[in-house]
Amino acid sequence: MSASSAILISLAICAIAAALEGICAGKNVKSYFAELKFPPYSANYLFFRARNLFYSFIAGIL
Repeated sequence: MSASSAILISLAICAIAAALEGICAGKNVKSYFAELKFPPYSANYLFFRARNLFYSFIAGIL
């Protein structure tokens, strides 16, 4: 399998998965998430973003 066909297949799989996720999520998702409240002891968005960037960096090294 060539690199270009592998990239196209992975992009197609990603597009199909994103479409299925949108279909399964249903309607009014934005308003549902707007109603959710985080507990006061939960970490903020920047913590999770930094953690994911760190994991991606480590995975890129390995």
